[in-house]
Amino acid sequence: MIFAIIGILISSKSLNEIERSNQQGKGLAIAGKVYSIVGLCLQVLLVLFLFMGLISFYSYE
Repeated sequence: MIFAIIGILISSKSLNEIERSNQQGKGLAIAGKVYSIVGLCLQVLLVLFLFMGLISFYSYE
């Protein structure tokens, strides 16, 4: 999760710099941001399913 959050922060900062200084690489920055967001969502879902599985495992008698 840490790497996804860092990726979102870095890609947001790079998008701002690219638009301010009119440099190339806007597509790469957008792709990095999208992949970081998708990765974060998948990790959150995985952790949610893990907790649901643990709760159902330990509540089974």
